[in-house]
Amino acid sequence: MRYLLGIILIYCFYNVSSQTTFAKIMDFNNTPQYADQLVEYKGDYYMAYTQVCIDEDGDLFESCGGVIKLDNHANVLDSNLIRRYSDNNECIVIDSIQNKMYLTGEEYFKRDYAHRFMVNEFALDSFKNIKQSFYKYPSNDQINYFQKSSVQWNNNLILAGSSRDIVDDDIKTLVFGIKKFEPDRIFTFDFGLSTLVWSVDVDINNNLVFYFSNQIRFENDRSIILKLDTSFQEVWRWESPKLGEQLPYGCQLSDGRLIVAMHTPGLSNIGSVWCINDDKSIAWKMEFPEINGGQQRRILGLKQLKNGDIVGVGYYGDTRNDNPDYIQIPFIFRLTNSGQLKWLKAFYRDITLPNGNIVYGYFSDVVEMENGDLMAVGRIDNFLEYDPIAMTERADPDILVVRTDANGCIDDQCATVTKIEHTVGTTAPAPSVDVAYTYLFPNPGTSSLELLNNDLVERLEIFSITGEVVKSIQQPSKTIDVDELKGMYVATFLLKNGSTYRQKLIIH
Repeated sequence: MRYLLGIILIYCFYNVSSQTTFAKIMDFNNTPQYADQLVEYKGDYYMAYTQVCIDEDGDLFESCGGVIKLDNHANVLDSNLIRRYSDNNECIVIDSIQNKMYLTGEEYFKRDYAHRFMVNEFALDSFKNIKQSFYKYPSNDQINYFQKSSVQWNNNLILAGSSRDIVDDDIKTLVFGIKKFEPDRIFTFDFGLSTLVWSVDVDINNNLVFYFSNQIRFENDRSIILKLDTSFQEVWRWESPKLGEQLPYGCQLSDGRLIVAMHTPGLSNIGSVWCINDDKSIAWKMEFPEINGGQQRRILGLKQLKNGDIVGVGYYGDTRNDNPDYIQIPFIFRLTNSGQLKWLKAFYRDITLPNGNIVYGYFSDVVEMENGDLMAVGRIDNFLEYDPIAMTERADPDILVVRTDANGCIDDQCATVTKIEHTVGTTAPAPSVDVAYTYLFPNPGTSSLELLNNDLVERLEIFSITGEVVKSIQQPSKTIDVDELKGMYVATFLLKNGSTYRQKLIIH
């Protein structure tokens, strides 16, 4: 049955053994998940992902995530899953000297905002042994933490994100400089209402570079790029005109100039790319061709390639098209270092909903491979007519991994917009999990149910809605007989690791 599959890699255009370019979708047991970042290190690829886990009340609600180690064909080599954790687009920091990884984000609180940043540390050859540390601003007035970016700099692990001040209801950027697991520096940036950091980098002069968006009351947003020296003193600042809401993801070119994703004047849904000189003048601007009010293009990442070209990722949409309706789909584009658009490619799959077809997804990150190919990761949605945990229909986000050649092609057609439709199934080890993948199905069910990952369960108990134990099974098998039960129940699983988990259950 489909719920018994570990990781299903589907939608591949050619057999992976003979074709290096592909489009794959990773689906962990039909739970929602998507990729946030991809980092190459010593020939392997480390992909940070976000997932939704089943919480202690049996609801598909809890935020969780981790890292999946891939080879260059996107086959899974190792993985982990961290409960009550939420990551971001720049959450992976690799310490090459100590051969370990920092996975940053914020701690998840059920039905509440996060109140501190979170760092998960583990060796690259031991994904399962995870050390956690947490960081909070000294003032209790700063709440609602949203950790956005991290980088290693001058023996510091830099954590940057935002938090809200409950006194003036202002959102500030919050930065920690962590040294030996202790905050060495803590400071905030506040350029006006809602100062949000979206990207952090280190330039060729070893300055720390922050890319901010800044909302000004009753006016449009502006972008701010700020450089700090090794004493955390400001040495350079650039401010954009007040344009709009494109998130200012950016990076540095090899010649020291900066590029940043910007809003296109007059078209609030379409991003552009600006190149900024050291004297703060604009070297060039790239705006996409054939833009109109029915389109949207948002840029979620920019990088420079080995030959000097620039690659960007994000999402594309065109509401003028009827079949399908390209509302938001993953897209990738390539520019010359002088800002000339070389190509752009987008990918989609149809989702059939009760009210018609819709497509949804995005690319969040991309890396250049040794041979010049590009590997991009992100999200692409499916739709479940019935989910056994939610007990209703729901959207089903999946991880999208696409490897193109240097021209953005995955096949001989090399279409601008490609539908992912050919399938191949390949099983691979799933992330190390416990509670998240232990449940009874189908739900609602009838006389016999199946228990997923029954080997994790020490004892299964089923309670009536009045609290009476109607069935108790020590070390349950895969098949659970419930022929004598009818109505609504709560199943409680005591796991062998000592944790307890509950699931709402309907038996006809």
